[in-house]
Amino acid sequence: MHIYKGQLAAKIVLQVGNLKIQSLPRLVMIKCSTLVTWKKPPVGFFKLNSDGSSLNNPGRCGGGGIIRDHNGVFCEAFAFSFGFGSNTKAELFAVLEGLKICLQRNFRLLIVELDSQIILGWFYGGKGPP
Repeated sequence: MHIYKGQLAAKIVLQVGNLKIQSLPRLVMIKCSTLVTWKKPPVGFFKLNSDGSSLNNPGRCGGGGIIRDHNGVFCEAFAFSFGFGSNTKAELFAVLEGLKICLQRNFRLLIVELDSQIILGWFYGGKGPP
């Protein structure tokens, strides 16, 4: 991840309808790291992690995921193209494809992890898609 910070605030002065920039900020690139960890599911459970995205949102979209057991051992991975659509469509179709695979493989005790706040809201908020 890169964070850009201006050392000087740009001074913008509005003069009779004309926008003038008196001084531009100097940008400095700062590299930051964020530690992300994956936690194993409880004994007897499986975990489905899925994600999806769209090129240009909307645009060509696809998604995929991985399923692991309680030891963190790989069980299955998948990836699909979903045609034309939004990031939300790709995220939703990816988790649905993962759930289908879990049903086919009889992975009944399942924890699902995804990062789409919209889809999580549909699941937990009781409101379905528009």
